[in-house]
Amino acid sequence: RWVGFRNRNRPTVSAEQRYILTAVPPACGNGVSAPCIPGGTLPAHVVVTPQKNHAILYNTFDNWQPRLGLAYRLRPATVLRASAGRYFDNWADTLQKSTDQQGTWPDVTFLQNNSLNHPTLQSPTPTAFAQDPFNFGSAPQILPSPTPFGQATTFVDPNYQNPYSIQWNFGIQHELGPNTVIEANYVGAHDSRLETGFYRNVAVTPGPGDPQLRAPYPYIAPTWYDESVGRSSYNAFQFKMERRSHAVNYLVSYTYSKAMDIGCDNYTASEGCSVVNPYNFDGNKSVAGFDVTHLLSVAGVYQLPFGKGQRFQSGSPAVNAIVGNWSFNGIFTARSGAPFNISINGDVANTGNLGYYERPDIIGPAYDTPRTATHFLNTASIVSPQPETFGNMGRNFLRTPHVTNSDLSLFKIIPLPFSEATKLEFRAEFFNAFNFQALGQPDSTLGDPAFGQVSQTAQTEREIQFALKLYF
Repeated sequence: RWVGFRNRNRPTVSAEQRYILTAVPPACGNGVSAPCIPGGTLPAHVVVTPQKNHAILYNTFDNWQPRLGLAYRLRPATVLRASAGRYFDNWADTLQKSTDQQGTWPDVTFLQNNSLNHPTLQSPTPTAFAQDPFNFGSAPQILPSPTPFGQATTFVDPNYQNPYSIQWNFGIQHELGPNTVIEANYVGAHDSRLETGFYRNVAVTPGPGDPQLRAPYPYIAPTWYDESVGRSSYNAFQFKMERRSHAVNYLVSYTYSKAMDIGCDNYTASEGCSVVNPYNFDGNKSVAGFDVTHLLSVAGVYQLPFGKGQRFQSGSPAVNAIVGNWSFNGIFTARSGAPFNISINGDVANTGNLGYYERPDIIGPAYDTPRTATHFLNTASIVSPQPETFGNMGRNFLRTPHVTNSDLSLFKIIPLPFSEATKLEFRAEFFNAFNFQALGQPDSTLGDPAFGQVSQTAQTEREIQFALKLYF
């Protein structure tokens, strides 16, 4: 059974928000436990869904996903390409969404009983029956609260719709000689109807006194509520240069991009939203938590020119066997740091919100100079806001340092006499070969003893491994 109240929590709200049931269960009492209606009559603001199919969520009829692609040869070695498409949320998330609104009023929770009728020395005969597996007939009844409006759980907007993304690209590809290709592309995306899950029906403004009296619907306790009103965007310039040949292969790619959203950093953000004021949703717009402004990657494979059939070979078969069939491989990456928030525990603004919604005031430079693991943030410049106010620091205002990494390897192919397809490959691999250190995210909870200090790196230290691989 899905239950939910309709509450879009906008600056302008209607006079009544309702809690919707799929059907009316029996009255509580006379052996009837939850789900049941206390007193037998629906309380105020509780209704049964008007839909004939007894559903709470309304159907969506616009889930069509067109695609369009175009390729045009401008010159013999130059091609223009463009495409666009609309993509909807995956089914796995739809299944996950359906679990968030279970076990709520007029039910009380999920019921579970294990090892039913499992014989033991102390109880060799069955004690649970299919008609009453929880033994409600001999135990105190489990009854719901008089109304649903005192529970803090996860509710959903009946007009919830599954998210979609419109994605497009336009680019040019040019051949430089027989083995090398370069291309440049503009890539964009706009995502709509993203899920936004955070605390709703809090006080409209910060202030003193009971925040419930300043809420739009005082009869509804602040609670988690999911709506499909989020949106995000991605725009990027992407460059790639690739060469393929017998001896040298390389790939150079660079991306300059920006990802923006308005409060929730994942595609279906029922958790992890960072929204200070749900009545000014657009005020939370910023770079996304996964935004990476610059990303450079250089990868290559070089067949060493030694051994039989190569540029440098010996008259000795033994020497050729030792120095031949070696290849050197490498991947170098460099990227910008990741954005992050500073959070404050407690309801500083006194709006009735829970968790880490509040952000601090920033009154000076945010970073220490130089930035080190023990002095990453300038903690004197990041302070708690005054009581009954919101902080002035923007969402995802801070970033971790940039990250660089080099992975190197040496491979050697050793032919085996069994057949032409049988061979042994020796590998020596060096991950983070130069042992670059990249600081991770510091402790970002204001008030923690380690606030502003980094206790982890963004990548692991150097790792070396050796392997043998048999092909047959």
